[in-house]
Amino acid sequence: MVSHDTIQRTLQRNGMHGCCPQRKPLLKPMHKKACLEFARANAEKEDY
Repeated sequence: MVSHDTIQRTLQRNGMHGCCPQRKPLLKPMHKKACLEFARANAEKEDY
């Protein structure tokens, strides 16, 4: 039996990457609304 690490190393050595992109949770409408409200409330502030 061949280990997962051996397969991964061999693929990378040959220019291939045996990995899947990390899944990220989608923004829900309430998250978008909260983000927009935060941006509008802090648009006037320039701390940098």
